[in-house]
Amino acid sequence: MDYSKKYSEKLISAKEAAAKIKSGDHVELGWAAGISKAVDKELAKRVDELDDVIIYSGLAFAEPEVLKADPEGKHFVWNSWHAGGFERKTINAGPSAFYIPLRYSELPKYYRDEVDLDVAVVMTTPMDKHGYFNFGLCTSHQMAALEKAKTIIVEVNE
Repeated sequence: MDYSKKYSEKLISAKEAAAKIKSGDHVELGWAAGISKAVDKELAKRVDELDDVIIYSGLAFAEPEVLKADPEGKHFVWNSWHAGGFERKTINAGPSAFYIPLRYSELPKYYRDEVDLDVAVVMTTPMDKHGYFNFGLCTSHQMAALEKAKTIIVEVNE
């Protein structure tokens, strides 16, 4: 089966993808090297039109644009499963970020049993000839997040 036609019909810009996130949504933005840069950037531009967006992520390698855009946490709240350096500083400074203590191995179960997830953003490799994507470095809890999310946004990273 040729998936390329269906795939091309679903392609949207990062701006259009970020526009799918609404006030009050709970959003998985990715993990470590798999954190969406394009959707994060576009979501940050919408800071003044959104409220109470709860973001789940962790081990970010750089400060996300949503936190730069809203350092007081009036619009976006960052929840980290595993806090890296800048995340620890942001969590300690409050009120825009929080640490959720749990064992990393429990993360898939936590998503399946505890998190009401509206949007999951996942970074993948390009689709292969069989219609599959590869989560690459971030396989730990991505499937659980995708199972729970009402909307899935796939950011393809060449």
